[in-house]
Amino acid sequence: MIVYNQLKILIPLSLILALSPLFSFGAQKNRYQQYIRLADVEKLGAYDIMKLYNEEMCVKEIPFLIALHRCFYQDKRLPKGFKLVLRQSTIYPLKRKAIELHGMKELEESMIYKLDSLMLYKLRKNRYKKNLCNFIAYLDSGAYEIPETGAKLVVPGVIKGSIYYNRKGKGNKMTVYLHTGGIKLELPAYAKRITLGILSDMDIGIAELEFTKGNWVARLLYVKSRENPKKKGWSFNMTKCNKIRPYSK
Repeated sequence: MIVYNQLKILIPLSLILALSPLFSFGAQKNRYQQYIRLADVEKLGAYDIMKLYNEEMCVKEIPFLIALHRCFYQDKRLPKGFKLVLRQSTIYPLKRKAIELHGMKELEESMIYKLDSLMLYKLRKNRYKKNLCNFIAYLDSGAYEIPETGAKLVVPGVIKGSIYYNRKGKGNKMTVYLHTGGIKLELPAYAKRITLGILSDMDIGIAELEFTKGNWVARLLYVKSRENPKKKGWSFNMTKCNKIRPYSK
């Protein structure tokens, strides 16, 4: 009986000892994940950054997301392996105040409304690239309309990628490399007629935003393949909010 009782005690202890490295790894992993509060974003001037782009862009999600990126993409914690997470408790109040301050009413029923959380971090290979950071966005899957173009961007529930920000002289360009498949473009009838529907089913691999000739231009480029080695996709003027047009380079 004594031996049996000792075994009853020793078995759970041995399991705890065997699993303890896993518990410590989990704790270490969580230690490198830091949650960003609303006050943290406001202190870094997010609303002022939104104001810079708000009147120049018809897609109001872009000034909102640019502000989040600018506030944290060169944060000193990122090269050290930390992951900065913005949850609904931060994103929603930030959105409401942006609407109040800058009249960004389009955010009410936009992709931002469906954004559950956003994580900014750096992969080990990107740790010392100042202008590049990685991201993971969690949101409701579905089709989101691109204003004034008639097109819709269809996204899955998780989007992973990297953002590269390049500013040279008067130029200003942001490139988002999408590492997630299944991001597609639903084209309006007028656009389908231009290409006879050939390009409509391909995944989007790169999104570019560039200030050129006094206007902001957005480009959604398809994933390269043997059949499609060049940069091909669609572009639209985000300042004038006009029709979406084919693009190749």
